[in-house]
Amino acid sequence: MMADGAVSFREALRDRLFLAIRPIAAVFPVYYFSAVIVVLGVLFGSSFLPLQRIIDRAKRETWSSGFLAWDGAWYKQVAQDGYSSTHRSRLNFYPGYPGLAAALSKATGLSVEVCLLLVSHGCFLASLAIFSVYLRGRENASAAVTRNAVLSLCLFPTTLYFRMAYSESLFLFAILAFAILMQRGASIVTLAVIAGAATAIRPVGIALILPWVVYTWRTACPRLSFLWRATILLPICIWGLAAYMAYQWAQFGDPLLFTRASEQFVLRQWPATLEAHLAALATLEPIRAVYDPATPGYWGRFPPHGDSAFSLQFANPIYFLFAFAMLGLGAWKRWLTSDEIMIGLMLLLVPYALNGYRSCMAGQARYASVVFPMYIVLGELLQRMPSDVRISLLALSAVGLFIYSAFFSSWYWFT
Repeated sequence: MMADGAVSFREALRDRLFLAIRPIAAVFPVYYFSAVIVVLGVLFGSSFLPLQRIIDRAKRETWSSGFLAWDGAWYKQVAQDGYSSTHRSRLNFYPGYPGLAAALSKATGLSVEVCLLLVSHGCFLASLAIFSVYLRGRENASAAVTRNAVLSLCLFPTTLYFRMAYSESLFLFAILAFAILMQRGASIVTLAVIAGAATAIRPVGIALILPWVVYTWRTACPRLSFLWRATILLPICIWGLAAYMAYQWAQFGDPLLFTRASEQFVLRQWPATLEAHLAALATLEPIRAVYDPATPGYWGRFPPHGDSAFSLQFANPIYFLFAFAMLGLGAWKRWLTSDEIMIGLMLLLVPYALNGYRSCMAGQARYASVVFPMYIVLGELLQRMPSDVRISLLALSAVGLFIYSAFFSSWYWFT
């Protein structure tokens, strides 16, 4: 009896492992192919493009240096040395991603650089697997749309950040975990915990609060229970941010110190009044500022100077508006669910409201790269195209991914 039970347990465990590994195996070839493109781009940039910032050239000679440009250099410092009162700029970089890399480094003995990249690539591969399973679980699921959506997520030019020492891949993993749990009717407590974890990775994690509230309302029975459930559980949706603020309060005596640490990473200050800020956002002034030579965010001020084809600052508003257009098309064609539209809109609007003005749209293309409903719409569009057109567009996107990776590794303005 015990032997039969042990065999049954082993068989059940084997079946579960197989079910878990199968989605990863299915997406691994396209993940690997796209990773090769990024690696080749980084090697090309490190070898042939001039550095755009003065850094220790010995560091550039290490294999990992091209993957740790810009925010990656900051995440490395946080993972290695933590936060301190003498290096308060590090507080602008939330602890979820570097903390996970630091824990992995201590557990394995591997360098922090390696662990940062392992977390990024591991989370991206897991995100692709979750995304494919999520797509197959949608109503009217299509194998062709699933395949093309996954390809889009792998080859879209701005998804280079998922392979760099950046928090984007971990954040994408949290978003997709939230989405697939919603799809499968998970408890509101579980979803609140996932949303809270997202706020420990990036401040944009608060974008999941509204979808959680709507889901709580939809699943509340009777409806009157919504009020007490939302009141009691809502703080869980920001537990990561709350823990980070509590740490700063205990360590530095100021729970909002991270908001001041962000000042050195902006191009201009807030408007004088809240009304002026809201008016600027409503009239798309941050977008117009990118193309106005009189503003500090004018794209021509940043390398590669005067070359709009390869300037991410020039393209930041374009990618931002493109993501909005994909959500609009998905809503019009009914390719997206109401939950997907809401999550996508919040992932675009929150960073635009928080940082669009001060940064003159810098980083908005990167923020838009995690808007997974956009890739569903791209999958639908690609599936409807002739095969030669589809292949040409994906190849062009792969070239863009290569070029962006090369410029990023040489510290061009790719933020």
